[in-house]
Amino acid sequence: GSFSCSCSSPYFGDGLNCQLNECLQSSTHNCHANATCTDTSSSFTCACDQHFSGDGVNTCVPDYCSLGLHNCAAGATCTPAPVSASNGTYTCRCRSDFVGDGQTCLKSVWAQAQELTAPSLGSTIQVKQFGSSSAISRPGSMLIAGCPTSKVAHSSQGLAQFYATLGSQWPTGTLVDSQTTGGDEFASSVDISDNGHWVVSSAPLNDAAATDAGAVIVYKRTVSNSTFAFDQFQQITQQNVANVTNSKMGFSTAISGNAEMVASSAIFSSGQGSVFLFSRDNTSLPFNQCPVTAQLSAPRTVNGGLFGYSVAIDRNATTIVCGAAVATANSSTAVQSGAAFVFRRMHQFESFDSGSELLLPSHYVQERILFGFSVAVSSDGSIAVVGAPESSAAGSLSGLVLLYSIPTIGQGSIPAPRVFTPAVSPDRALFGRSVSLNPSGTHLFVGTPGANAGVGSVYVFVKRTNALDWDSQTLLTSPTQSLSQFGWHVSSSENEQGMSVVSIGSPGTHFSDGPVGAGSVF
Repeated sequence: GSFSCSCSSPYFGDGLNCQLNECLQSSTHNCHANATCTDTSSSFTCACDQHFSGDGVNTCVPDYCSLGLHNCAAGATCTPAPVSASNGTYTCRCRSDFVGDGQTCLKSVWAQAQELTAPSLGSTIQVKQFGSSSAISRPGSMLIAGCPTSKVAHSSQGLAQFYATLGSQWPTGTLVDSQTTGGDEFASSVDISDNGHWVVSSAPLNDAAATDAGAVIVYKRTVSNSTFAFDQFQQITQQNVANVTNSKMGFSTAISGNAEMVASSAIFSSGQGSVFLFSRDNTSLPFNQCPVTAQLSAPRTVNGGLFGYSVAIDRNATTIVCGAAVATANSSTAVQSGAAFVFRRMHQFESFDSGSELLLPSHYVQERILFGFSVAVSSDGSIAVVGAPESSAAGSLSGLVLLYSIPTIGQGSIPAPRVFTPAVSPDRALFGRSVSLNPSGTHLFVGTPGANAGVGSVYVFVKRTNALDWDSQTLLTSPTQSLSQFGWHVSSSENEQGMSVVSIGSPGTHFSDGPVGAGSVF
């Protein structure tokens, strides 16, 4: 006789040595119901089954994305929620070439609606730098393009051209300063109210108050059937403020969307620059008969920093963003990389606070990157954007743009910004020379006029889940592909269907008589 030995379940081995296989009975392992138990020499492991995720013991949540059990749109990406959520949830996010909430995603297609060329105004008028400044009304029915070095009656007198959209027609007209003394560079900066009824245009070399003291000219639109025209409403000079030679008021100028406030900078005022605010509590009064609402100054010393180099104001005049392009950075270093500040209105006092700095992260601080060269603000004042076109963050003079979420007063500090850099041909791209946000704050446009050796381009970014969550959507390029400096200036709005509209200046566009300039509307 002989005998044989065999292990009894749930044990395994040669019968002489038997080890427990914990996986054979549910009572001997603690794997999750949606997990697979794998025996090892001394214990066991638990791993969630396919299409489930978790630790295999306590959690194995279904991955509705890979199972196809979700309601994301065809143009969206489904992402499972973190396992810690433990409920199998997911998020839907439209792909970069779509817009929507993830459950509905519409294809985003950008098309050129109109190419604008410098007008022919007779043999005595020489139009130059067409498109070096621009503004577009809401809902995209009126556009203003500045030509500041144009010769009218005098060299570099400047003029602005306006366009009204009437169906497929774009009737046009010309604005000049009727009180000019010549050489004022009128239309160096232009802006327009939401309804298109008010236009402001600067003349930073105007001598009405003092030599190169500067001025801002306000125009009011008249409408007669289908004919659009603007009447010069008044000229605002520093006779209302201070008679300061060479202060260059109007270097940057903006009007609130509701047309109740004009903000205009004088970059050499008081040695460091100022931004003057004119408002109309009584809307029947012209701006120049209203007292100065405020004179904004940088909340820290920026001597020679050109405070007011760029200015933006939101629709209801509650948030103002100001750049100081060559100021010392963040007050803690001697490097003149530039600075930017936000001022918010304190409603209980109907005045503005002393300002908060939009901090430039220390690892981006470099000499003369021109942080604050361009600024933009959303219509509701909740988002501010600052350009630094000569930053070398992504390549030599590639450029840099920072986007900040602006809390209301008393609701916390300003969080760290979202940073954007150019992805294509970054060297000398000057990414951020111009920036613009559409009124809803859902699209960001960044002019890159140095891209492709001066051909230029405009980056379009789309907002996703929150103020700091953005995707790159598309790259708009010059229709001519000439050395046009496409993206030198950008301004944006929305049409009646809520679609974004952007005007893009190309002041370097050459024609037979030289670099006259051009513009495009997408």
